[in-house]
Amino acid sequence: MSNSIVFDMDGILFDTERLYSEAWFTVGNSMGLPDAREISGHCVGLNYSDTKKYILGRYGRDFPFDQFMNDVSGCVAEQIEKGGVPVKDGVYDILSYLRRNKYKVGLATSSSMHSAKSHLIRSDLSGYFHIIVTGDMVANGKPAPDIYLSACSMLGVPPRDTYAVEDSPNGIKSAYRAGLRTVMIPDLFEPTAELDDMLCAKFDSLMGLETYLKNLN
Repeated sequence: MSNSIVFDMDGILFDTERLYSEAWFTVGNSMGLPDAREISGHCVGLNYSDTKKYILGRYGRDFPFDQFMNDVSGCVAEQIEKGGVPVKDGVYDILSYLRRNKYKVGLATSSSMHSAKSHLIRSDLSGYFHIIVTGDMVANGKPAPDIYLSACSMLGVPPRDTYAVEDSPNGIKSAYRAGLRTVMIPDLFEPTAELDDMLCAKFDSLMGLETYLKNLN
């Protein structure tokens, strides 16, 4: 029986993917990029360097990527300052359940360590995670398997006995390629036939995942 689990952050623990999508749209419009929202979808789950590579390939090497991302981050930070970090339904319940049942719990996010720690502190979730791996800590970001392999190594658990909880295609591919038991909880993306083949389970919410884990015990 698996007693280890690694969560993605944005779109799984926090309803922040929508904030980023809106910010990309707002900043993109101000820069004359009408397809910015569509482009943001391709970049969900990618780390900073891979996002940069994709964007410069799309808009050219002269595109002011760093300024664009700073403006996007500023828009998101402003929304969080106003309304707090939007926590997904069921987060506190499932993390409390995992703690009571002595699961090893990790976080594998393409966001920066600063962003991850800030969100966790603001939402009072820091104490639930044994390890955090961020996109800037691995050579290759999602959809490469590096971040999940690193998370399992830091937790001291085999990937085949560990659940990964993801919402995006890039994240699901990363966890699957690392050999974890991959669970999808859709956020901005609906599952496809390709993704379905990579999943051991799929739920509408974290409450469904908690029920699933309880039934295994």
